[in-house]
Amino acid sequence: MKKLLALALVLALTLSLSAAALADDDLITVNGMATVSVPADMATVMLGVTTLDKDVQKTAALNAERIEAVVFALKELGIPEADITTNNYYMDTMYDYNVTDENGYAIRGYQVSNTINVTVRNLDLVGQVVDTALRAGANQVNSVAFQSTKSGEACDEALRQAIAEARRKAELAAAAGGVKLGKLANITENYGSYNGVMMKTVEAAAEDRGVANTRFMASGLDCSATVTVSFEIGE
Repeated sequence: MKKLLALALVLALTLSLSAAALADDDLITVNGMATVSVPADMATVMLGVTTLDKDVQKTAALNAERIEAVVFALKELGIPEADITTNNYYMDTMYDYNVTDENGYAIRGYQVSNTINVTVRNLDLVGQVVDTALRAGANQVNSVAFQSTKSGEACDEALRQAIAEARRKAELAAAAGGVKLGKLANITENYGSYNGVMMKTVEAAAEDRGVANTRFMASGLDCSATVTVSFEIGE
């Protein structure tokens, strides 16, 4: 009985594999890829203040004073308070690894860092945000990242175009093979990506000041989609 059952299972598996292979032979499977670009229409500037002092309370107080001055200056520039958010805050003990005491390495001071994210909805202000923050007391500019409020629409369109490209290739393959293209059997999105920004920084002389203004220029943002599409071979 066990031998008969094992034989039946092997036969069933063989028939299943044969059916699957036959099904694959009845399909035309192709890949499609498309990229859609959209212009940047907003940016996020990450900047902050780092302070050092031998007294922990003094360095924390000094940091709070400077970050408050930075926030005030940005609001005066026209950035809404809702678009200024805390990114990270930390305090670190700075040790002198060349000096030891009864507690181990000697403490030479304390470092406090407070970083904020500034959402800039007017791209003409990106450089001014950086310059204003630095003049107000910021000593960190960690990143300037450009985004688009239309990125979702761009990615949807990239997916549609990728599927259309796959259909075009399938029709070409069917015609070359002397068969008709049947109905769509399967779509698999292999990956989608929303690529980063090409950013350029330019120092431009200000007419009313003896300092330079920083200008940032971003290229378009790319959203790409790649799909695998299978069509049945028509009658």
